[in-house]
Parts: sequence; structure tokens; C-alpha cells
Amino acid sequence: DEAELPFPLSVQISVSLLRNVDHGDVIAETTLTHAGRRLMVADSQIKDEDGRLLATMTSTHIVARR
Repeated sequence: DEAELPFPLSVQISVSLLRNVDHGDVIAETTLTHAGRRLMVADSQIKDEDGRLLATMTSTHIVARR
């Protein structure tokens, strides 16, 4: 049942915008750098179609029950 699944509640998000893009697709690659019982930290890199870095993001989440 979906109601029993943990829900990642965001408590902190930090984004660094490095470059603009006005066409094409963007790709986000995310790595879970910490996965504890109550806290998760994820690092993401957003790139354009050519692999150029557009933005970086770090987010911290509390693992809460719904």
C-alpha cells in the first residue's frame, strides 16, 4: 500500500545555476550520498545534451511516514 511507503520530506535544497540553456533536452543525474533511517542526502548534476554542466543541487530529506 502506497500509504505505508516512506515519504522524503525536503528540509534543505541548495542549487547552483552555472549556465543557461534555451533548447534541447536536459539530463539530471542523482547520487544518494547518505541514506540513514531518518535522513537522506542527494547530490544532483544537471547537464545539457552535449554533457555541459548546467547546475548542481544538494538536497536533504527527512524520511517520514505518510
